[in-house]
Amino acid sequence: MHKYFADWYRIANLKPEGDLLEYRWKSIEKLGKSIDSSKAMDLVRLFMEKPLRNNSFLDEYRVVFQKTDPTFPMRGNELEMRVLAGATLAWCLDNCTNKLADAVAYAQLSAECKGLHPPPPIPEIIELAEKHLNKRSAELRKSIVAKNIKAPDLKIDEQLQEIEVACQSAAVPENGPPLKAILESLSNNVRKF
Repeated sequence: MHKYFADWYRIANLKPEGDLLEYRWKSIEKLGKSIDSSKAMDLVRLFMEKPLRNNSFLDEYRVVFQKTDPTFPMRGNELEMRVLAGATLAWCLDNCTNKLADAVAYAQLSAECKGLHPPPPIPEIIELAEKHLNKRSAELRKSIVAKNIKAPDLKIDEQLQEIEVACQSAAVPENGPPLKAILESLSNNVRKF
């Protein structure tokens, strides 16, 4: 169970009682393990209170919870369904494949429109999506840097030695040729990137 799941219920002014949270989380995990991109996008729509693409999705989603908890209401619980959709999205960010989790995060941020859309019942879920994308971006940059960029062999030791000797003798004009060679070498290697 996500460590903030109970808090998400409270933020939405829902009062979880007894085993209710356990039942709900079991259903979230069950759904999360079988989620595909179409269902994930409808979860985002439900969470952000946008029209669903699949009209039967909400009933199918409720059935998952009712199978775990027979007392689960099948209507009149729109706010709870949005909270559960958000919790399922959070589960997906933590457990789905990178491709699906990335799509879920991008969909949430797109639907949120940088605050232009009314906030969802649990704004923290949007923050989790942002954190997920930041983490994934860093991972991708790291893998690209590690694989494709190699430090150039500048071979500037001789020029540095000449500069050192010229500096010790205060012969400033003699620094020109080795400095020019070093700068040209650096410039040529920077252009490669």
